[in-house]
Amino acid sequence: MNKQKGLALARIFGVGCLVIICVFGLYLTQPAMLKQMERGIYDLLLRTRAGGEPSPVPVLVDIDEKSLAELGQWPWPRYQLARLVEELAIDGAASIGLDILLAEPDRASPLRVRENLERDLGVRLDYQIEPKILEDNDLLLAEVIKNCPVALGAYLYFDEGETLRADPPMRPLGIAWHGAPDAVDPLTFLCKARGLSLPLPLFYTEAPVGSINSIVEDDSVIRTVPVLVNTPDGPVTSLAVRALMLAQRKNTLFLRATGFGLDSLVFKPHILPLTPQGNLAVAWRGPRHTYPY
Repeated sequence: MNKQKGLALARIFGVGCLVIICVFGLYLTQPAMLKQMERGIYDLLLRTRAGGEPSPVPVLVDIDEKSLAELGQWPWPRYQLARLVEELAIDGAASIGLDILLAEPDRASPLRVRENLERDLGVRLDYQIEPKILEDNDLLLAEVIKNCPVALGAYLYFDEGETLRADPPMRPLGIAWHGAPDAVDPLTFLCKARGLSLPLPLFYTEAPVGSINSIVEDDSVIRTVPVLVNTPDGPVTSLAVRALMLAQRKNTLFLRATGFGLDSLVFKPHILPLTPQGNLAVAWRGPRHTYPY
């Protein structure tokens, strides 16, 4: 009797070990069928959850067909962007996130037009503009950025290639985290980028910078966004988080961690769950125009 009981316990133990090994193997290998099932469940939960009324706080200013018809083709001269940023600040915007990569000089500046005509066609234009700053749209926009609550967009590169560093250095991101006393620094678990495509130095030396990257999965759907990424210039957060920090007048990002990486991002009274690698699951609120713009 005891022998039979021992055999039964051994079988149960063996089956339990086999199940654990199978589950662990599936977790490590992440087969396509399991990924598809996980995505389907996540998408179903998003569609069935009670979203409620969207917050009136974020205001989207879209460059749409109506704007292009009124102001001309994109890219607009940067004096137009300067006017837009100034008007948003005057209207009381707590922070302004520019989801635009301002990586090259504005060719529509009178100064650039004169230089290009002289270089390419040998034509010399003589004119005088007052005040002098209006000769260069980039200088005008930089002055506006300096005096308004603006966060700038940058693009992270994750492909292989040479390391890209900011020169001059961009503003550092302050980070504070807490977890178990013996926890490993959670920043070591973050995804690593080889560098950023930054705005022009005269812009990013005047304002904080955040990434505009998203994670497009192999079914062409965006379900997560990188909130915190390691770069050769230090950790970089997303543009949305940078804009929120600017609105709250915070210079430090507060994080919670476990022994396996990041756990959550803290914006009191809100706590946003993160993956150990620093990504945030997107809780889609609805179709286009759920937030008016």
